[in-house]
Amino acid sequence: MKSKDRKYNIVIDHIKEMLKRKELGIGDKLPPERILAQNLEVSRATVSEAIKIMEIIGLIKCTQGGGNYIHQNLEKIFNNPLSSIYLMSDTFEMEILEFRRMIEVQAIEVCIEKITHEEIMELEGVHRRLQESQDEEELAKLDKKFHYLIAKSSKNPFVVAIFNSISNLLEDSIKTSRKKVVNKYGKSTIEVKHQEILDAIKAKDKSRAKQAISDHLMDVEASIK
Repeated sequence: MKSKDRKYNIVIDHIKEMLKRKELGIGDKLPPERILAQNLEVSRATVSEAIKIMEIIGLIKCTQGGGNYIHQNLEKIFNNPLSSIYLMSDTFEMEILEFRRMIEVQAIEVCIEKITHEEIMELEGVHRRLQESQDEEELAKLDKKFHYLIAKSSKNPFVVAIFNSISNLLEDSIKTSRKKVVNKYGKSTIEVKHQEILDAIKAKDKSRAKQAISDHLMDVEASIK
């Protein structure tokens, strides 16, 4: 989740300038967070937030204990309209949920027509792991996968491509919104909604499936308002 004061832009702009001046290139390691904080006179928390945002939009790749590295060409990232929307919007969470509702409610109808037994079993496996896991990072990834598998099962290449293009943004949104839903309604609410979606898919009930996924996403929207 992005903070409202946008101080993270100081760090992002600094990295962009380093790239433009060829002081950094693809594969190069970023200066340590402590050094960036000192040089730019911002807090370590602001630097960490900027690092996370740059990872989400695909500019850098973070490695566990190994530092942060330039991952993509600057022009490619900042010419991507999705990156621009994410960086500029203060209502990104609501906007991506509205977008998901427009796409997923229709996609699940086609999914029911085309989903295979093997794909249902895979969806059940992800749902089971969602119920068992206690790790928030893993839960966000599994939640994203649950919804991605539904989109993928529609067999529509445009729907799948859209989900792939917003994968990092979607995972960040899910991680943030899950915390808010759990705080407001409890973890069981998410599990129940996912179960309702899964049951409707297995029953090949299009109307119930569309209603279940719409209700689920509207609950998430309500939790972040």
